[in-house]
Amino acid sequence: MTNLLRRIRKLESVWKDCNGLVPHTKEWLEYWLERLENYEAGDDLRGLTLAAVDAIIRLDDESESQVEAIA
Repeated sequence: MTNLLRRIRKLESVWKDCNGLVPHTKEWLEYWLERLENYEAGDDLRGLTLAAVDAIIRLDDESESQVEAIA
């Protein structure tokens, strides 16, 4: 089973989305955060994936937890 998980992780690390970015990497998240900012300025969000939405929500939840820990 460990061999299978290792192989899946290896495949996921080189798989790229339709934008040429590896999902769940720093660059991928920064790309979607920038696209989200552009959306607020009137651009569209075509190509937005559920994985990107989940990552953005998780990031927001983590930053809220950090603020609560400081307060």
